[in-house]
Amino acid sequence: WNIKEEYLPPGWLCLVCGASDNEDLPPNFRKLARDAYTPDIIAACDCMLG
Repeated sequence: WNIKEEYLPPGWLCLVCGASDNEDLPPNFRKLARDAYTPDIIAACDCMLG
């Protein structure tokens, strides 16, 4: 399947865990490093959202 930009509302970003290096993503989807510690990413998102 393919991820499409219209899958998210305008202005939203999606952080993608575990995407392959050769996978192209739309500009509103961002690849995280494979060694990123997911609980830290979630905690950072919680801080940003309030």
